[in-house]
Amino acid sequence: MRRSCERRKAARPVDALSREQRHDLIRDVYGVISESRARLFAVAMEKTATIGDPYERGFEEMVNRFDLMVSRLSQERDEKQRGLIVVAESAYKNNLNLLAGKIAREGIVGDRPTTSRTFRISFRSGQEHAACSLADFVVNAVYGYYEFGYANEFNRIAPRIDQEPGRMHGLVHIAGNLQNCYCPACVTRRANPRADREYPPIP
Repeated sequence: MRRSCERRKAARPVDALSREQRHDLIRDVYGVISESRARLFAVAMEKTATIGDPYERGFEEMVNRFDLMVSRLSQERDEKQRGLIVVAESAYKNNLNLLAGKIAREGIVGDRPTTSRTFRISFRSGQEHAACSLADFVVNAVYGYYEFGYANEFNRIAPRIDQEPGRMHGLVHIAGNLQNCYCPACVTRRANPRADREYPPIP
């Protein structure tokens, strides 16, 4: 068992890199994200401000935002759009799978009917799907920004978050005192109340 673990650990390409090379690699990955055509979604929440399971709440918010984006694109392009939500497998897979099935059957996210009904939710191993690996970097950037105030990586990828001029739809912040928060999500919602009416947060 020990030799098997050692072989798996030694097989990781990153182990051959120096600290400086690893940092360069991380910067390169954020560069790929920032220069891509991707539309990002993220949910930052304080557990004390969340009712129920925070993981399920975050999942519902992500599905909600994605669904509204698909609907908006369908209207803008006058052509029905379809989407695929890929979720990395985790200990929460069974719970989220049940929740995903309920959304698919009832067409409701939280208490809001989905507008498109043209997306599918699929669970995949993070090692098998490149999007899941890139999503880990997005999570790291968002977590660093909200938890520690590290803005470097977040600012690089922020332009890729789903948004329109003056409205950052793809970033959701759930906290106890949003009126005193000056993150992009809260600022744009206070400046554009219409954004909350068109992209309502889940109660």
